[in-house]
Amino acid sequence: MALNLTLLSDSLLSDLSTAVCHYIFVITVWIHESLMRENPTMAGRRADMRKE
Repeated sequence: MALNLTLLSDSLLSDLSTAVCHYIFVITVWIHESLMRENPTMAGRRADMRKE
């Protein structure tokens, strides 16, 4: 019984961490997009830095 409970909590934890990682990724992308929309010159500078 204890073994089944451990397996269940492990799968639940992995699902939860996957969801949290996905949520953080979505939030980061959304913030980045909104910053680029508000300040295009900053985004342009970042793109130039990446090219170099």
